[in-house]
Amino acid sequence: MQISVELDPNRRKALWNGFVACDICVAELNIREHLFMPYEQFHRYCGARESLVEDFLFVSSVCFGVDLLVGRESAADNWTRELSVEIPVRDVDLWNNQATLLGEILRFLTGDRWTLSFNKRVVPLYIKRINRRRVRRYAADTVCLFSGGLDSFLGALDCLSTSTGHVALVGHYDAGLARTSQLELFQEIRNTFGRWRTHLFQARIGFQPVERTEAVDFGESTQRSRSLVFIALGVYIAHQQGKDRNVPVLIPENGFIALNPPLTYSRLGSCSTRTVHPYFLEKLQLFINNVGINTQLSNPFAGQSKGEMLNSSPQSELAKSLAHLSVSCAHPTRRQNWIRRAAKHCGYCVPCLVRRASMHAAGIDDGLQYGIDVMAGELDIYEEVGADFRAILNLLSNWNSDSQYVRKLVNRMSIPDGQYEQATTVIGKQLEEFHELVNSKATREIRQWAGLT
Repeated sequence: MQISVELDPNRRKALWNGFVACDICVAELNIREHLFMPYEQFHRYCGARESLVEDFLFVSSVCFGVDLLVGRESAADNWTRELSVEIPVRDVDLWNNQATLLGEILRFLTGDRWTLSFNKRVVPLYIKRINRRRVRRYAADTVCLFSGGLDSFLGALDCLSTSTGHVALVGHYDAGLARTSQLELFQEIRNTFGRWRTHLFQARIGFQPVERTEAVDFGESTQRSRSLVFIALGVYIAHQQGKDRNVPVLIPENGFIALNPPLTYSRLGSCSTRTVHPYFLEKLQLFINNVGINTQLSNPFAGQSKGEMLNSSPQSELAKSLAHLSVSCAHPTRRQNWIRRAAKHCGYCVPCLVRRASMHAAGIDDGLQYGIDVMAGELDIYEEVGADFRAILNLLSNWNSDSQYVRKLVNRMSIPDGQYEQATTVIGKQLEEFHELVNSKATREIRQWAGLT
């Protein structure tokens, strides 16, 4: 499927924030949507000057947009899409030399076949306005991605507690509770560390409907490529501190979710999300180094379970007291069948189950933070929305019946060389937390599913 990107240099067609008129076009599906990037914020924050990292952020945003627009039903197998995308950049040869590697990264991330090619961009992405706001640059020694989830909150707390430098928190958001959660947690961080130790840069990258008021009808909802644009945003902010400073970018995620091991055989391959997978980060690091971006990416929690993160944090008590402000749920707005509709978490998706096990390990779980308390039997195990819960219980059952199960599981995964033992250890620690939660709070039927009775 051929996808093109069209930039219109007409100043009158540029968005109110100065971003050039940019359409992503999928002729085969009769799709043309206007990409949105918050260039007014970029300009105020760091000047929005032309640079290599600007192209990296733009290319990542285009790929994210393509991922959203093209539904999987268009694929021959209703899953694996064939996506051929041509993108305008400043240095065509540089990007075309790395196109294959970037396509491989996207394939690992989304499960699709990406063919990328690049043409010359002669149009600036930012069209300066006469009455633009004054640039206000913020210095930073570290950039930490800040999603509004519990892991990113712990990442920010740990970074600020173990260093004396300035930390830039970078939040990407779209629909849902992420933006509000980020702001609430950020305010608490400032109350603890002072207003000059940290600042928050929030951005929405997505689509701007053209000449109509209705929302864009996305063809794909999984947003598997979102982490690419989120990391690119962090790299962009880090690079504005000076390309010779090499400000690192932290991507805080507990080791179990980062690995996201296949809970069942049907979840092997691209059916298991890989947004912070170590193989993805390793290949992305290689890519940005190859194009000349000297920014170090790392996940400080790659070897820890979520419960371990909560209990070992230098700000453990603060994190526990404010954990309720964070949002870790995969779909926090689907509340139609929740018992507690004021809750922020469904209680039955994988992130919710990992979160609850960690909070039980930290001694702060009461089950009332979730729309559905699955341990109390509020969800029929056989319901469609119970698929993740059943998968976790089956994983526990296999682990309980086979002492070598975790090692066998890791052997089926794509793990970078030298990280097999860490992967085995962190999955084992998370399973211990699941075991303790189910054994302590689940009904007899649920414990039987997990092989505990």
